[in-house]
Amino acid sequence: MAVTSSVEPRPRDSATRVVTGGEAARYVEENSRGQEDRFYILPCVESFFAPDTYRIGRAPERLTEELEHFRPKGFNHYEAPWHNGSWFLSDEGLAYFKVAAEWNQIVSIHVEHHHLPSLRKVAEMFPNTPFLLHHMGFPTNADNGETISTAEVLACAELPNMHVKVFGFDIGSARPWDYPYPKLLKVLADYVPAFGPERLHWGSNFPICASAMTYRQSLEGVREHWPESVDEAAAALIMGEFLMTLLEAAGR
Repeated sequence: MAVTSSVEPRPRDSATRVVTGGEAARYVEENSRGQEDRFYILPCVESFFAPDTYRIGRAPERLTEELEHFRPKGFNHYEAPWHNGSWFLSDEGLAYFKVAAEWNQIVSIHVEHHHLPSLRKVAEMFPNTPFLLHHMGFPTNADNGETISTAEVLACAELPNMHVKVFGFDIGSARPWDYPYPKLLKVLADYVPAFGPERLHWGSNFPICASAMTYRQSLEGVREHWPESVDEAAAALIMGEFLMTLLEAAGR
């Protein structure tokens, strides 16, 4: 099953979607032939969910192979929570991100707070490469759903090439049924002035979110409960307009 992250479509194309995932990328590629203008496939390269390939070496080479195959706009990276982020600044890690920069990629990346200091250093080294943090940068402690920590994520806002995905509310909370997730909506209110609407990007996280909410709720959870600072123009940017701008500029 393909893991998808949907983007609110622009009026000019009511069927555009972003599709992500590991083997799902090849599944989608096979089943979307002839409809390439309707899909952006973001292959998953380094992922702790795929232990057969994660941290076995040759990460820059494997990234190059995926980019040559898919010619994508970006790719996914899932950093293991038990790692400390030092790999990002290793020779292999820097070579990996250099490949991303040379291919003009969006780096869609799953990291936790202890990874962010190292990732910010990488983002400084590659200022023209957008880094897109998954799940609002994980502002809550999912063990108890009570601890809110945004300092590391807000520090990322100082770097203009760091962006945040506004989805995964259920994943970021130990109360995944607590729709519409009032604690995380308060976090979003802090993110808006820090990142601006151009660097916050909604996605449904469907079908993963289906265990906690409907697709409609993943959309209306933010659209009906925006922070006061989000006007209609800002909402349109967050709901997909600026992400489409990033996608159109990415790749080669």
